[in-house]
Amino acid sequence: MQRFDLYCMSHPGTPAAVRRPRLFLRSGRWLVLLGPSIKAGIAGFGITVESALASFDTEYRNRLRPPNEHLIPATGRSTSRQVVVKPAMAAKKQRHSLINRINTSDLPPQERVAAS
Repeated sequence: MQRFDLYCMSHPGTPAAVRRPRLFLRSGRWLVLLGPSIKAGIAGFGITVESALASFDTEYRNRLRPPNEHLIPATGRSTSRQVVVKPAMAAKKQRHSLINRINTSDLPPQERVAAS
């Protein structure tokens, strides 16, 4: 419990610090759980208390975001810094590119170059 409290003091305002979920040790892994069960609640897992709490914070924030956005912990940095990924924007660019290819494929070869 001491490591839980230290994490909360060093990360004030995070979901773990504010909501104070339950902490369990199961099969050598730490489990942080808010809710009646893993399936019905929000859970984070890790090999250390701190990594389980950081995992819980990320999962909690993902649940609050719209379905087209989610958080991914930034690689090579502390888990408190995260990157927001918006798959909808990438899909929009991909559709635009596909539409351009479809529209120009009906053109004669000499006009395809000018259109693209």
